[in-house]
Amino acid sequence: MIERLDNHSAPQRPPMTTNLPWVGLLLAFAGGTTDAYSYLMRDKVFANTITGNVVMLAYYTPQGRFDVYPRYLIPMLAFFLGVLFGESLHMRTWPQSSRRREAVASGLLVALLAAVGFMPATLNLLATSCIAFACGVQIVTYPQVNGLDVSTTMCTANLRRTGHWFFSYLQTRDASDFRRMLYFLELNLSFALGAVVQALIVGTLGTFSILPAVLVHLFLWARVFFPPKTQY
Repeated sequence: MIERLDNHSAPQRPPMTTNLPWVGLLLAFAGGTTDAYSYLMRDKVFANTITGNVVMLAYYTPQGRFDVYPRYLIPMLAFFLGVLFGESLHMRTWPQSSRRREAVASGLLVALLAAVGFMPATLNLLATSCIAFACGVQIVTYPQVNGLDVSTTMCTANLRRTGHWFFSYLQTRDASDFRRMLYFLELNLSFALGAVVQALIVGTLGTFSILPAVLVHLFLWARVFFPPKTQY
């Protein structure tokens, strides 16, 4: 079990299901699935990895290809709006508020991603915008796993933390630092596994290949209503 020792960056929020390390791995798997899906099925747009869209815009700009701007800018705006929506959920004061917020967030993610599966190629921009909005909500709703600040929709921050904790372990020989390093490595591998699964099924399922991500969020949504006795 990963210890709760990385407490120096994220603001304190009510606990979510992310006190369980394997939940973070599931979310990273879903993140890899949706990012690969948006690229392979929806006009080569990175709905999770917004940095990729910035690079694509920079690539096309010197060519005068301003016609591609909506393809990349609108999903970026959708991601931003998803973050705002996720933050707004934390401002609500409901009874059993952490469970209610998670129910709303998870239910919305299921609905958005499931709807994407039914969108034809003519609605690719809407599809990538829905995925980007969902990723913005996800990254705010699940900012930590067992006290560790994580990113479940991309790899860059987790790779940095893998290096950070490995260097710390080399300095201190503290086994807890090594466990942290392993966990961040597992997050990146889980993200990659999601992308691999997407690549394997996209040719068969087409637009419905987003199903694995839908199932992950559906499972987490169900856990809100049927939680283990030790969770909340």
